[in-house]
Amino acid sequence: MEKRTERARRIPLRLELEPGAEPISGRLTGPDGVGEEFIGWLALSAALERVTRADDGGPAGGRLASP
Repeated sequence: MEKRTERARRIPLRLELEPGAEPISGRLTGPDGVGEEFIGWLALSAALERVTRADDGGPAGGRLASP
């Protein structure tokens, strides 16, 4: 694991989950207010990566659903 010399910045996110959904599904909203729906753990992981990359100035958004 890489050591950080500066304090890590935290990003506020909103995670909405559909109760009882199988697989996990819901909506992830980043600090810019843009939401992204997801279905499945891999899609949630990908959405988290996009939101954090977008917060760093990278490309953002989209909609991803995995079977």
